[in-house]
Amino acid sequence: MTDMPGLMVTHEFMPFAGAPSNAYRAEVTIANTTGAPLTDVRYARMMDWDVPPTEFSEFVTILGSDAANVLSTSDDGFATPDPTAIPLFDIASDPCGVDTDFVKCGPDDHGAAFVFGFGDLADSETVTFDIFYGAGEDEAEATTILGEIGAEVVSLGYSSIFDDVLGESVPNVDSPVFFFAFSEVGGDIIFPDPTPDPIPTPEPGSLGVLALGCLGLGLFRRRRN
Repeated sequence: MTDMPGLMVTHEFMPFAGAPSNAYRAEVTIANTTGAPLTDVRYARMMDWDVPPTEFSEFVTILGSDAANVLSTSDDGFATPDPTAIPLFDIASDPCGVDTDFVKCGPDDHGAAFVFGFGDLADSETVTFDIFYGAGEDEAEATTILGEIGAEVVSLGYSSIFDDVLGESVPNVDSPVFFFAFSEVGGDIIFPDPTPDPIPTPEPGSLGVLALGCLGLGLFRRRRN
């Protein structure tokens, strides 16, 4: 994770006790034991969705891009895993949106990319936050689990299905919906209701985008499905 002596980044993996077994938690701790303050501490995480059975043609949602510790977000699973490379993707070229929330953008070969900033870290100081991976049998169960988790930043991955009436692909909300989420990163809980309403699907013709809305120490890890 880092070659700086005295800087330790740990990931403790465990099932999430408050949700069904299809939710998994990674507790991330960044500890400064270098003997001196560290400035502009960042953590980046990238992943590629490939949601079955329509791998490389999925819909994706990102919510919580305005959380206090979020520096940049993108649907680009192949973004350079460099916390200093902000924005994470060419804003003009990304049909979904960079550094903003969007809902069910696609279909395309999507991922999720996030850079978090934790400011300065004094000697012997630590910062801790959580990453969650999992899925629900459908969108309703996925968002319910995210409410139990207390997710503040979320990416949701949907398979696509061809709608004979519309003549185009649409997000499949009734098949398993996968999530990649974070908590304790300075945001509001996105699904506070234990049984939240489903996320509205964009109207046909607007499925492309729904916009809702320091160089220093770099820490990164990239995960591919």
